[in-house]
Amino acid sequence: RGVTTPNADTLYSAAWMDLATGPVLLEVPASDLAYWSIAVMNLHTDHDALVGPRDGAAAPDGSRRVALCPPGHDGPVPEGARRVQARTRVLWLLGRYLTGDEPVRERADALRRTVTLRRIGPDGQPGADAAVPTQTLPAAQRQSVANFLLLVNHALQEDPALAGPDSGWMPAGMGPQAMPYDRLGPSQRADWDAGFSTAMARIDGGRRRYGQLRNGWGVPVAGIGQFGTEHLHRASVALWGLGALEMHEALYANAGTDAHGAPLHGAGRYQLRIPAEGIACDGFWSLSMYEIDPAGGLYFTDNPIGRYAIGDRTAGLQRAADGSLELHISHAEPADPVARANWLPAPAGAFRLSMRAYWPRPELVDGRAMFPALQTVLSPRS
Repeated sequence: RGVTTPNADTLYSAAWMDLATGPVLLEVPASDLAYWSIAVMNLHTDHDALVGPRDGAAAPDGSRRVALCPPGHDGPVPEGARRVQARTRVLWLLGRYLTGDEPVRERADALRRTVTLRRIGPDGQPGADAAVPTQTLPAAQRQSVANFLLLVNHALQEDPALAGPDSGWMPAGMGPQAMPYDRLGPSQRADWDAGFSTAMARIDGGRRRYGQLRNGWGVPVAGIGQFGTEHLHRASVALWGLGALEMHEALYANAGTDAHGAPLHGAGRYQLRIPAEGIACDGFWSLSMYEIDPAGGLYFTDNPIGRYAIGDRTAGLQRAADGSLELHISHAEPADPVARANWLPAPAGAFRLSMRAYWPRPELVDGRAMFPALQTVLSPRS
């Protein structure tokens, strides 16, 4: 549960890179894995690069070398390496490697374990492993003003440039030298409490402002991963889908209600018909199930068959004579054998669904093609 709305399609790898001492060389060996990607995100959650099979930067042997350079760096990098100019000194690298049955899972795991990060010296040549002792930071806590300021102020101490060219906008309690929340005066703490609550409500509302409804699915507007000045959009995505890929790489559609606007609940029964031609994407698609925790986070839920997502790679699915696929969604296990084979278990209470299409085609991104509508077979109020 490190991030909300994790996927069940890929194995992950992650690294935090501090480029304070110079650039770092990211090396990925050649692989025949059907899908993998490594997103290079700066501390503003914009993508400075996406490394993967479609980036056009492969060497003749299929491997990739990417030089991650700190802001303003113009020194040499290894020959043949793609230069990426980072926009912040600290980067977050998030790798995704397509998993599946045991042989595919082993290949995915082998690839992620052979990805390397090495320091680049002043002569432009790679040297030592980039690993350094990790810092122990407090875990993030939702809705905690004190925790928020503790983490933000730590980042500003490490890299004051994150505040921008003029730090005068920061209120008391925020900044590299700011006093901890519990040492602020009563009126300042009251201001923070009220402002934080208002801000969180605005960020939550950003999901609606920066989304659009297509066939009952909430689909984001353009801008994920390259937010520009749309900081509310940036914050909303960070809260509800931290690390989301840019839309040309993966399109996420979410549903908390059925096609008629009724909230989804495990006491109901739902169906989703995938046409024979599938979803308009060139990678793969999946439908993930999430329970909603008390703080509003979305996470996988335990179920009797250990199935957290269903998609075009799920073994044992039963298709109709015309090639279409009827998915069945409920908390109770279906009695019909075909429905049971195509069952995505739901929690007993409220839930949300997330449809992912990797390498979506332009018509899916711009709305000419639609995700199929979710239909209610049995209302939870019945």
